[in-house]
Amino acid sequence: MIPCYWGFRVEIRNDEEEKIFRTLKRPFYICHGEYEFLQKELAVKIASFLLPDDEKDSGFTMIDGSESNAMAAIYAAASERSLFSSTQIIVVDNAQAIELVRNPESVGKTKVPETERYSNWSDFARLVRIAENPDSGTHIIFIFGDELKTTASKSGKSRSEKAIQRLFPTLEEKSLVIHFRRMYDEDMSDWIMKRALRTGLRLNVEQCDMLLELAGKDVRHLSNEIEKIATFARESSRVETRDLRRIVTSSEDIYVNYMIDYMLDGRGKPALVMLERSFDGGAHPVFILTVVVSRLRALWQAKYLLDKGCFPKLPNEYKFGGKKILPENIARISDADRSVLTADARTSILSRTPFGLFQILKHAARFSLEQIEESLRYAASVDRRLKGISRPKHGTDEIMIQNFIVDLAKGVTLEANPN
Repeated sequence: MIPCYWGFRVEIRNDEEEKIFRTLKRPFYICHGEYEFLQKELAVKIASFLLPDDEKDSGFTMIDGSESNAMAAIYAAASERSLFSSTQIIVVDNAQAIELVRNPESVGKTKVPETERYSNWSDFARLVRIAENPDSGTHIIFIFGDELKTTASKSGKSRSEKAIQRLFPTLEEKSLVIHFRRMYDEDMSDWIMKRALRTGLRLNVEQCDMLLELAGKDVRHLSNEIEKIATFARESSRVETRDLRRIVTSSEDIYVNYMIDYMLDGRGKPALVMLERSFDGGAHPVFILTVVVSRLRALWQAKYLLDKGCFPKLPNEYKFGGKKILPENIARISDADRSVLTADARTSILSRTPFGLFQILKHAARFSLEQIEESLRYAASVDRRLKGISRPKHGTDEIMIQNFIVDLAKGVTLEANPN
């Protein structure tokens, strides 16, 4: 590999992200600390910053660190240069999950060489070589999720079995490290104000505090609420305080939305975990079912438009093409097709933000209209049983919702046709 430029390690805070785009491009970027959602969001911005203007649409390689072969996948991606781009961007999500795996035969033994102590040591050794001699056209962005801890040993070497933690002493002088600190109420309110300004929305201190109180502290939910308020304000940069109380929704339903995302990806187990958290938070089964049905109806609208050919070339990523293509396609949708979606334009998916519409279209591409309609009929049956309209009532309300979610998730896995 050809070594590229590096200097001394640079570490900044997440509220200083503008500094990222004023520094020399580095082979490694490490996001760590709190707020996984914000880390992932910044990783996409960094990838866009690193890609040349004429290669923005070529995207980047995404690797999930929770997969058992993650280290081998990183090495393979870093070793193979793209035929279509001079710049290779690799984004490693869940980097904190990449671990050295102890060899069962070494358990209980002392002074066992690391080559024998860990069954995947050879994969880790390849990562060390990449860290020591990075390629000039390759950039790796690690989304670590947790806090990276500086080593306490006198040798300066980490003994952690988390691969990136152990690799950090080698990585740090070639990296730009972005630390996402925990935000307390005052910091969070300041973050809301800055976030709103990016959308052209000016919120005063009182409104920021009110938004924090109404919506909760989940940054993903807050980001969605800020975008929703900005859309409501439209051309104006201001919004009345009385309107905030009417527009903003509580974050109590955030776990329900996570649950639906997992369900539509065919991931039944994590969907059930989010469902349990929703129950723990006091969400009523009828409320949960209502939110699911609302998403299914949105999926039906999206699939109808896809089948009509209204979005012929849907890109894989919103930031790499979707942001430009969606408004152009929306403008070409006929009045006849718009009227089929819903009688009330306010409930049409076309009234949503382009990003929100893109997410619905991406999920809808995996289903047929018949599958979505069957799911809606299933939901109607569960609703009748929950309300005692239909007898007999099978099990508790919670069990009926659990069965419903699992069946829908299994349907995605077994029956959906990915586009």
